[in-house]
Amino acid sequence: MKNLPLQLPWLLCLLTIISCSSGTYSSGNSASSNTGWANTEYAQEDELPLSQNRIVIYNASLTLIVEDPESLNKSLQGIAESYGGYLQKSGTEEAVLRIKSEKLEEVLAKLETMGKIKNKRISGEDVTEDYQDLKIRLDNAEKLRSRYLDLLDKAKEVEEILKIERELERINTQIDLYKGKQNYLDNQAALATIRIDIEEKVKAGPIGLIFVGAYKAVRWLFVWK
Repeated sequence: MKNLPLQLPWLLCLLTIISCSSGTYSSGNSASSNTGWANTEYAQEDELPLSQNRIVIYNASLTLIVEDPESLNKSLQGIAESYGGYLQKSGTEEAVLRIKSEKLEEVLAKLETMGKIKNKRISGEDVTEDYQDLKIRLDNAEKLRSRYLDLLDKAKEVEEILKIERELERINTQIDLYKGKQNYLDNQAALATIRIDIEEKVKAGPIGLIFVGAYKAVRWLFVWK
């Protein structure tokens, strides 16, 4: 390798071009959004990093009408912990639950026993393609880092060493960014989010109770079950 000092600048240029061609990961709208439960089979199972199913982020929102909003949050915290999650936000008007995605239906059924539910919505965002794209970019960045480390071992000139170290710093930053986004998608897919708007059940006053009683009496006269 006597000609290495002369070849090194060309190798650096080549690796820089390869690095730039990998682009920057974006989690825009490349993944399709589906409303409801995703049940799509994945043709190439060995390419999925998490499981044999599509990687879907589930979100649910609903309004829960209860008699005592103050005591509701204690119950919600217990439910979240029972289903492998936690209570992310609590209050008398709004609460947010994070629970295991596969337990979403069970938790929603549990909430229905705690009060009257209205405006219930469930959505699933498929991020499988985003995850795969991110995994490819991470693998390429790690391979590129290995090449630069090899060049660093062979470099002799101070200027060349500094150039390689700057490129390594940039690549390490990219790798940390990719890993952070990968961890974020892992967490979002593993735990579903349930947003609950809490309303207190309206209680009838003395006069209202009279009208309610009269209504039930009239209804009894005309409707028999």
